[in-house]
Amino acid sequence: MKTILTLPLLFLSFNLLAAPASCIAEAKRFTFHNESIIDHQTNLTWRRCSEGMMWNGKTCIGESTLMTQAEATERVIESGEHWRLPTIDELYSLFTNPCTGEPTRHTLSDIRDMGENSAPYWSSTQVEDIQNFYYYVDLLHGYVDAHSGGFSLAVRLVRESKPI
Repeated sequence: MKTILTLPLLFLSFNLLAAPASCIAEAKRFTFHNESIIDHQTNLTWRRCSEGMMWNGKTCIGESTLMTQAEATERVIESGEHWRLPTIDELYSLFTNPCTGEPTRHTLSDIRDMGENSAPYWSSTQVEDIQNFYYYVDLLHGYVDAHSGGFSLAVRLVRESKPI
């Protein structure tokens, strides 16, 4: 299954890698602001902590809440302020720089092993021709795969960055 589902990701990744008009130095790519992370390369704002955790001013505390796709959609609606589930390309950009293809060297303080040496996070991207299957990224290792929407995984919300 992983071999079949990984192939479409190659096509998705090329779209992401081709998107930036200019590359930003890795050291200047991210700005950490209160409960948000601004990615200047992708023009996205990420929640600093996974859903279920809170920013205490120094680090994310608590535990990630694992959710089905339906529960994640409910969380998006509750969150308002244009928060949404990321696409697979957006989510993968947290692990790999979309300009260089190199691993991203920033620290997301809340990414922890959620069992079996993995940290899988949902994307909103549905697998083509397979109903109720969505891509996810293991943010510990950068693995991409898909699972049925009824399975529970971690969630990190994103939105378009507001002009400063």
